[in-house]
Amino acid sequence: MDAPPTKVELTGVPETALWNLYQRASAARTGHLDDPRAVEVLARLDCPFERFDLPYRGLTARLHAQRVRTVDAALRQVVAGAPDVTVVALGEGFETQFWRVDNKRLRWLTLDLPEVVAVRREVLPDGPRSRTLAGSAADAEWTTQVGRERPVIISAQGLLPYFGRDEVHRMLTAWARLLPGAWLLFDAVNAPLQAVRRRNPLPDGYRPPDWTWIVDADELRQLRELPGLTDLHEVPQAGGDRLLGLLRRVPGLKSQLPAFPVFQARLGLDAA
Repeated sequence: MDAPPTKVELTGVPETALWNLYQRASAARTGHLDDPRAVEVLARLDCPFERFDLPYRGLTARLHAQRVRTVDAALRQVVAGAPDVTVVALGEGFETQFWRVDNKRLRWLTLDLPEVVAVRREVLPDGPRSRTLAGSAADAEWTTQVGRERPVIISAQGLLPYFGRDEVHRMLTAWARLLPGAWLLFDAVNAPLQAVRRRNPLPDGYRPPDWTWIVDADELRQLRELPGLTDLHEVPQAGGDRLLGLLRRVPGLKSQLPAFPVFQARLGLDAA
């Protein structure tokens, strides 16, 4: 007999873990993302997911899928060169990336807030090479749980836009000091995507928390000046969505399109 769905009640920023799961499952059902486990996890949670049906849901799901494919591709590239890497997934929520990129050798550490971790362990239990840690990405204590006998890559997907600029800069600088040599992958929100959300009033129901950190040309320059952050560059958007790909090739249009740009860097390599 199948176990009953796991009851879940999250609010505020932790609730975005459910929102992201719903968008990935929606994209998987329409063929925009190869993530059957997201659909399975969604079915195992007792939650009124219908409140995530935003007016621009189709676009939102496709943009989420584009971000996920891009992060996956960048992570696979690192794993190909460092197959025994430890992946530290910050604020991972109900992401199923481990199963999408696993090479049967890497190690995986998930970090999220206690209320999210309590549910994640029910539907995505730890395995021989994966474990889940309760805590905040803003508290550098988690870095003490990362072994240094293996290469390390930090993935912060769907996380940093909910912090303020100064807090983001503080965290990145701390990670560079505490985990020198690690790779860093993170996504952001661009100004056109922020404008789309602000221009489209939401119906009664789910209201996502505000994005408080936006990456534009000026912010990118400031990031490149942070101590310990080297080789910072935007990762090319992965393929898989013909319409979004065509739009990005229109001269002058790419910078105007809403997107979750993905960035990669190395940490601590310029330290004395």
